[in-house]
Amino acid sequence: MQAYILRETIISMVINSLFSLAFFLLVFGHAVPVPVWGIGAYAFDALPQSIAIAVMSTLVPGAITLKRLRSGSIIAPSPMALLSSPIFPRNIWLRACVMALLAAVLGGLFNSTILLVLGQESLPWWPALLGKLAYGAALAGLVTPPALRAALRG
Repeated sequence: MQAYILRETIISMVINSLFSLAFFLLVFGHAVPVPVWGIGAYAFDALPQSIAIAVMSTLVPGAITLKRLRSGSIIAPSPMALLSSPIFPRNIWLRACVMALLAAVLGGLFNSTILLVLGQESLPWWPALLGKLAYGAALAGLVTPPALRAALRG
């Protein structure tokens, strides 16, 4: 089951990086430099990015996993194998909301803290883009495994 979770997590990380790329280009275009503070700026954008990635990393792999469990193409692990994983709501929509809330709060704090430490009013375009891509992949990598373990509980 660990191989399944790893494979689905990597897929989620790649897809969410691509979503991060698309939304970065949509929001910031090729603006040089990218503003850091204010509504719609780089730091603020961490909130909708965190919410979207958490929801997508919970709903899509979770729904696919539930479908695979129902069809028998994967077999749920024993309850003992899932004991060490955090408890999240059984309802996939509620689980996605909880993950989105956690990601928005923790992701917003993380991004704001990093940007405050950097002390920049704006960022060069390429580093800003790479930061968004790395954050999108990392957040998907953190959210997808516990979301999948919750889905595997049925």
